[in-house]
Amino acid sequence: MLLSIVVCTYNRADMLATVLENLAGQTLSPDEFEILIVDNNSTDDTARIAQEFCAKYPHFHYFLEKNIGLSHARNRGLAEARGVYVGYTDDDCRIPADWLEKAHRIATEHAPAIFGGPWLPFYTVPKPYWYLDKYDTYMDGKYPTCAEYFQGKFVTGANIFILRTALISCGGFDTNLGMQGGNLGYHEEIELQRRILAAIPGERIFFDPELHLKHWVRPEKMNLLWRFKQQHAVARAKALLGSRDERQSKLTISLIIKLLIRPLIESIHVICIIPFRNKTAYPFVQNYVYEVVAPVLRKQIYGFYLLYFLRRAKES
Repeated sequence: MLLSIVVCTYNRADMLATVLENLAGQTLSPDEFEILIVDNNSTDDTARIAQEFCAKYPHFHYFLEKNIGLSHARNRGLAEARGVYVGYTDDDCRIPADWLEKAHRIATEHAPAIFGGPWLPFYTVPKPYWYLDKYDTYMDGKYPTCAEYFQGKFVTGANIFILRTALISCGGFDTNLGMQGGNLGYHEEIELQRRILAAIPGERIFFDPELHLKHWVRPEKMNLLWRFKQQHAVARAKALLGSRDERQSKLTISLIIKLLIRPLIESIHVICIIPFRNKTAYPFVQNYVYEVVAPVLRKQIYGFYLLYFLRRAKES
């Protein structure tokens, strides 16, 4: 078997049914792949819906992972997988019928350690007047017209395939990172890809724009408060990883200036010029805050967290 597809899910029974229907309707022969549904201890109808699909399709399998956290669920999928490649997608995706056929072609023709493709947004409620599709699009309009290897870029967990042997040898996903139930968490996919690339000299990430799917934009994501929460979670995850890379760094005045003072000055600057922003690039204040202010504040938060993690590491 070439492909094991892991669908991790948590209290999204209604969304899960759609993605499982998409996977059941793939043009690739069922002999070539299996679907592993990992229920991360849901309290809704997830188990019932998943087991209905398993009863109908012999290549569908259901597993319950009681340790809350997306990385725990993904690692459970890895433990149960039998395929040469383990693919991961989300329970809120919409997947084209030829998605796995394209993945099969990439795996057999190119055999990369890691490969993936883009995703585009879809909505179930009207989006705000200022909200742009690019806020929930991965590589739209920026990827090549033909498949090529990435240079210094990473694919995302909604559309990623990894050699099972590479996943096992690197220990799977870091359970300190990623979503934890309803709590935001990030960077577990990037951290894993970095470890795999470091362990396999000369390997790169294969990206194919034809290997696309759609990803749901949750209604709560389309406001500025969520954007700040997201940037806070990203800053914390990046700082945790950064503290591992810089644990030998000394807590000098220059480091404090770099991590705290400079971002503070930049934050004050971008906030003060909101009335004078480029209104062609940012027609609404929300666009400017979403695209400029929130990422700059993330740098400030990153600095606080990095210093905190470095100090805690030295004390221990």
